[in-house]
Amino acid sequence: MRVKPHAHAFDRAFYAKLAGVSFVIGAAFEAFMLKTDFYAKVVHIEAERRFLAEQRREGEGSRDVGSRSAS
Repeated sequence: MRVKPHAHAFDRAFYAKLAGVSFVIGAAFEAFMLKTDFYAKVVHIEAERRFLAEQRREGEGSRDVGSRSAS
């Protein structure tokens, strides 16, 4: 009597195809992001966010110094 493999048992060829298709899809996403200057936009937005956070920190620091000297 031979044991039948489970329906969810996949062979190596399936995983090789899956890896190949995943690689191609990932490469297509990367090509699209490079073509549309996605990374340049992200860098610009991140720089703005950090600049505003630094300004907030400096503003809070000067407020703290002013309130301490007044008391």
